[in-house]
Amino acid sequence: MGLGCAPIWPAILHSTPTNFGIEHSQTAMGIQMAAAYTGTTTMPPVFGWLAGMVGMKLFPIFLLLFLLICALATKRLKALVSRDHQGL
Repeated sequence: MGLGCAPIWPAILHSTPTNFGIEHSQTAMGIQMAAAYTGTTTMPPVFGWLAGMVGMKLFPIFLLLFLLICALATKRLKALVSRDHQGL
């Protein structure tokens, strides 16, 4: 169906120097990639454990929860970056 999120990480990495500054971009990219790999390693077993207790009906809620977390984190980052650019 094409509902994957493959272009998300390249887009996030591309905007890293703008969001964190050139001097911090390599460190921020390393943290972003570590978080991505940690998430793809841990989330399937975590959801499998939860689904074993509750059932697969939890899957849409699980996805919406992480979508909400990502949206709120992105909004917060944009607000902080905007505030920093206004202070210059």
